Amino acid sequence: MHLSVYASLHCLVTFSFLGTGLAGWINPDNYGVVNKFILYKCSSQSGALETLLLQIFSGLNNAIEAIDSMGLNPTPVYNAFFGGVDPVVVKGVLERIIAGAKIPFNGKLQNPTIACVNNQDSSWAFQSAECARIPNTQAFINLRQPNYIFLCSHFPSLPTAPAEKDCAKLNQARSRLSYSAIGGGTQFTVLLHELVHMYLGQPSLPAEVYDVNPVMSLPPSQSAINPENYAFFVGNILAGCTDFPRFGRGRRLFSDSTDLDSTTHGKAVDSVVDQSSIISDLDPDPFASVALPSSTTTMKSNPSATTASTPFNPSFASQKN
Repeated sequence: MHLSVYASLHCLVTFSFLGTGLAGWINPDNYGVVNKFILYKCSSQSGALETLLLQIFSGLNNAIEAIDSMGLNPTPVYNAFFGGVDPVVVKGVLERIIAGAKIPFNGKLQNPTIACVNNQDSSWAFQSAECARIPNTQAFINLRQPNYIFLCSHFPSLPTAPAEKDCAKLNQARSRLSYSAIGGGTQFTVLLHELVHMYLGQPSLPAEVYDVNPVMSLPPSQSAINPENYAFFVGNILAGCTDFPRFGRGRRLFSDSTDLDSTTHGKAVDSVVDQSSIISDLDPDPFASVALPSSTTTMKSNPSATTASTPFNPSFASQKN
C-alpha cells in the first residue's frame, strides 16, 4: 500500500500565488514547495534541496519496503538499530515524514518548513547565533516552533547522501563497527535526523546519542525515540551496507582490544533548541490556511494527491526493555 501512497504524494510542486490571496505581500523568491514541505529563503539551494528531499522520500520508501519484507525475523540492519522495537513504530515515523502532514503549533496545524540560514542577513541573528553556538552545527530544530527546520551555512558542504564507501567496517572480532560517515556525515542523514524530530510524535531521547556503536547499544525504548537510529537505519539501507556486529544480552555489544572508537572522529552535529523566546523574526506561516496542493498548484505528478493533516499521537507503551 505504501507504494501507491509514495507515488501519489512524492511530487515536485511549483506553487502559484495568484488567486490565493497571498500575492502582493509574499516574495515568491523566498518560497518553494516540495511535496508538502515549504523551502523558506533557500533560493540559491532550492534545486539541490528539492532533489535531496525527493531522495529522502525514496530512501524512506525503500526502508518501509525492507520492514514489510522482513516478516518475523528482523534483518541485520533492523536488528542493529531497532532490535526489540515493534516495526509498526518505526514504520509509522517514516510514513509520517513521507506524508508531510502539518505540525500542531500555537493551536493550529502549520506547514512543515525547511529554512536556510543566511549569516549575512540581519534578520537571521538568532538562527545565525544558534548555528555558531556549537562548532560544526549543520542544522537545528526549535522546539518552540516545531514546524521549522533550520539549515546552517555548513550544511551544503556535506556530501549529499550515503554511498557504499561510507559503510562502517566490522572489527576483527565482528563485535563493533568502526567510525561510520553515514550518521551525521551527509546532507541526507542530517536532514532526515531533523525530520524525525519533527514527526516522531513524542519528545526525543533527552540526551541524544550520535555515534554508531552507542546508537546500536540503546535499549528498544530509547532507540525508538533517538533520531540518529532512524538516520543510520535508512542511510545504511540506501548505501547497501551489510556488515553489522553481534549483540550480547541486553543489547550490549561484544568488545575486545581491536575495537575502533567512533567518538574519536569528527562528525556533523545538530542542535535541538528549547528557549523561552519564540522566533519572531520570521514571516508568519504564509500557507497556514492554504491547502497544499490546491487548485492553484501545478503538479509534476499525480494531481489528485492529498495528505492527512491531523495531529498524530503514536503509542510506544507496548515496547519493553
